[in-house]
Amino acid sequence: MSDDGKTKVNQDSRVSLKNLFAETLSREDLPDYQLHLLSDGHGASGHVISNFIIEKYPVILAQMMLAVVTEVQSLEFKNIKEAQPLDEVQEEEHEDD
Repeated sequence: MSDDGKTKVNQDSRVSLKNLFAETLSREDLPDYQLHLLSDGHGASGHVISNFIIEKYPVILAQMMLAVVTEVQSLEFKNIKEAQPLDEVQEEEHEDD
């Protein structure tokens, strides 16, 4: 009960996901990342904002992480495709001697 006699609303929200990608993007093929999130609400609409964060943030985070993973994998593949064969690299090293 608050000082003015009104019942307080719990404005805090939390979520724990055992597999961020599977539980937000339905992607079972990606690594398991856990997410434990606590949102501490304050003010007249604190509970609304806190719930909004709990609902939206995991999906946004998973989408951003997936974009980074996809970009890194793309760069790694590009670098592998463009890499010189080892014997050519060794020949260049011997030419410099």
